[in-house]
Amino acid sequence: MKTKTLIGIIIAVILAVAIVAVVKNLGSGAAAAGRYVRAAELCVANNQFAEAEELYKKAIEISPSAENIFALAYFYDDILRFEDAKEYYVRCLSMGLSDANRSTVLNNLGHVSAGLNEFSEAEKAYAEALKMRRQLAAKDPLSYQSRLADTLNNLGTLLCDQGEYEMAEKYYKEALEIRSELAKNDPDSYNSDLATTFNNLGTLHGDQGEYELAESYHKEALELYKGLVAKDADTYNPDLASSLNNMGVAYCDMMEYDKAEDCYNKALAIRRELAQTNPQVYNPDLAMSLANIGILYANKQKPDYGKAESCYNECLAIRRALAAEHPQAWNPELANTLSNMAIFYQDHVPNKALSMQHAEEAIKILEDCSDSALALYARKSALSVLEWWMDK
Repeated sequence: MKTKTLIGIIIAVILAVAIVAVVKNLGSGAAAAGRYVRAAELCVANNQFAEAEELYKKAIEISPSAENIFALAYFYDDILRFEDAKEYYVRCLSMGLSDANRSTVLNNLGHVSAGLNEFSEAEKAYAEALKMRRQLAAKDPLSYQSRLADTLNNLGTLLCDQGEYEMAEKYYKEALEIRSELAKNDPDSYNSDLATTFNNLGTLHGDQGEYELAESYHKEALELYKGLVAKDADTYNPDLASSLNNMGVAYCDMMEYDKAEDCYNKALAIRRELAQTNPQVYNPDLAMSLANIGILYANKQKPDYGKAESCYNECLAIRRALAAEHPQAWNPELANTLSNMAIFYQDHVPNKALSMQHAEEAIKILEDCSDSALALYARKSALSVLEWWMDK
């Protein structure tokens, strides 16, 4: 287990002392609400999420402004508490907001609705945000083109996840055009956004079996992220890990397993370190890497079933914990892991009892899930496993 460095301990102590000092001097009344929010932000920086939540709520109690309500919604969004984030974003929408602020709330509401697998609600929120941001960007492109690209990219991702590739690509390409122009003029500010869209286009083409095209987009993203990490590793290491993971998926699809394993292991190392520091935020990414590398170990030319099983079990433990806390958001991922393990114990390390147990659990979990592409795939896989064993 990795321990904190001396510098890290000193920084944590300084932050903790600063938070205590600030909280003791906040006072009461509407003017104090902003100080509560700033104290909450200090807590977030120190991964003190329970304390941050209390302070954000105190700010709203003192001054229930749209700004303070949005701050709490964004906090919940950032730590993946999507149900809570949605509640406060919806509350924001009931207040008098400028078009710019309303479009931001709608864009974020689309994100959390997608995280809750409420895809029609997500699409509706994104579509409304997109309409508003097109109008804003037409009047003031310098201020709003970047925000327009954000919503185009988000809507593309939502549609891609639903298998609507043609429309998704249309939105991604429009976002890419805007972000390429912005990055040309200000690479330090916009290269990260540009890399995100390259990544998304790579995933889209990979999903359609266009592997060489997927590889080329992922390479563009990876080079941009490497440059960003060289300047600011703390900020961009999570993005680099995502890019490496996606590159690994592309290489797996192309059956270039050695290259895939190298990318997956690099992503896994970054995500383990991030999850040690902040498990609430980064455990989902860690689980994704474990799932992917487990599939690789089981299916490469020289399989390593021991490593595959170990990765699957670690992934399963993480996703069980996530689903126990937020079932609506994480049950489809949990069911998919169980289905993959059912296939593993069917095809690779034959164990009828374990295989059927995992398949039956996946199907039971999916009874209460919406019919997303992931849920449908997991259900189909689990049913196929059960039918296979019944025919034996």
